[in-house]
Amino acid sequence: MVDVLIVEDNADISEVLRLALEMEGYTTARAQHGGLALAWLAAQSCPPRVMLVDLSMPEMDGATFIRRVLEQPAWRHIPIIVMTAEADPHERLRGLPVAALLTKPFHVETLVGHLRAFMVQAAA
Repeated sequence: MVDVLIVEDNADISEVLRLALEMEGYTTARAQHGGLALAWLAAQSCPPRVMLVDLSMPEMDGATFIRRVLEQPAWRHIPIIVMTAEADPHERLRGLPVAALLTKPFHVETLVGHLRAFMVQAAA
């Protein structure tokens, strides 16, 4: 089972996140944009425990990806952490159930704190 699906178009950021999360003991999978992430999700027998999604990506941005995830009953329960460098992402995220919003750059410890909380909630 994958703990965290990282949906991030910047390969360097994606790799840093992967390394940091795996050093904390989390299993990860990565997708370069929302369309690839949807294809990955559809191919899995078990969804990830959390999704870490960049808001601004080519081909399918984070907000569109989240809307598509919500269309699938098997996926809509998965907590989504949104990452963004936008000054005011709230308009794009209006009405979307985002578990956490991280403004880039952020400390990995902040992300790990959110993940720990979600894992505890899921285990309860």
